Amino acid sequence: MLNNLNLDHIAIYVRENMDEAYKLFSELGFTLTQRGFHSLGSINHSMVFTNDYLEFIGIPKGKAIRAQILKKLK
Repeated sequence: MLNNLNLDHIAIYVRENMDEAYKLFSELGFTLTQRGFHSLGSINHSMVFTNDYLEFIGIPKGKAIRAQILKKLK
């Protein structure tokens, strides 16, 4: 068992469903960061906690995926 596991953050790929993920987690009471835009075309929102954070990564609806890692997840 991993007793001393330290994570910086966990990312969840929400594909083109960023608006839905943002709405759902906001309604559950979480505070999310403003939408971020990555240079390879992906977008994100994060929920920041004391020592780590949960990040949603997605792509804008109707946009091409430029990030190779996201193309593999499609």
